[in-house]
Amino acid sequence: MKRLIDALCMTFGMFSLIPVPRRWDDKAAPTVPPLMPLVGIAIGLIWFAVAWVTGYFGLNGFIRAVLLLFTPWIITGLIHIDGFIDTCDALLSRADREKKLLILKDSHVGAYGVVALVILSFTAFAACLDLSSKLGAYVSLGFVPLQTKLWLLLLIPVMSRSLTGLAQVSMRKVSEKGYGAYFSKDAGSKARAALILTLAVMVGLSIFFAGLFGLYVSLGMAAVFTLAIWRASRSIGGINGDLLGYSLTLSEVAGLVVLAVV
Repeated sequence: MKRLIDALCMTFGMFSLIPVPRRWDDKAAPTVPPLMPLVGIAIGLIWFAVAWVTGYFGLNGFIRAVLLLFTPWIITGLIHIDGFIDTCDALLSRADREKKLLILKDSHVGAYGVVALVILSFTAFAACLDLSSKLGAYVSLGFVPLQTKLWLLLLIPVMSRSLTGLAQVSMRKVSEKGYGAYFSKDAGSKARAALILTLAVMVGLSIFFAGLFGLYVSLGMAAVFTLAIWRASRSIGGINGDLLGYSLTLSEVAGLVVLAVV
């Protein structure tokens, strides 16, 4: 039980700004990847609440869209956005592998990362703006229909972190140093099984709550995540924390875009 509590504190303390006791135990590190979806549940609940509250008080589309856009980013302390920027700097540099690895380690932000973040932000904002209009101005919490897109805001962060955790414990690491390797070093088949099960449950719930909309969102997120992590890992020679954050970010934005379009 102590190891589980330590792992929970490590997971939330590392991947969110949600206050937790400061507890760190190297023996609990392999338990962190399968617990990452729990952070997604917390983010999803807050995201859902923001969507409902802004609709309840009749906030206009732009304000609501901005709040929907930045809520999950702020809760995570921008840790995944940082990985997205660093990875874009490296991948778009068109340098050799060694140079790309140096760029990933560099704390400075390059032009490629800034431009990529601007494009990502505009894309996500457009999706949130369109989604905001489709959610409607007011939703009664006690009478929310099961077949509604609003429920998918609960599930998107969980699916993205299930995909990320699965990649973390399954794919070759670019280095044995860093958090990407640290948390997955001794994670075994049980961790992979737990993440696969979580992902399957999320897909099932998406279909249950939103029908084909849920299936489209799930497939879109999985496709974008898989393509992003595959191309990035081929270019770098493995995965690390930055690449995982990059792929997670793209998969969540893909989920928003699909949700807004279909």
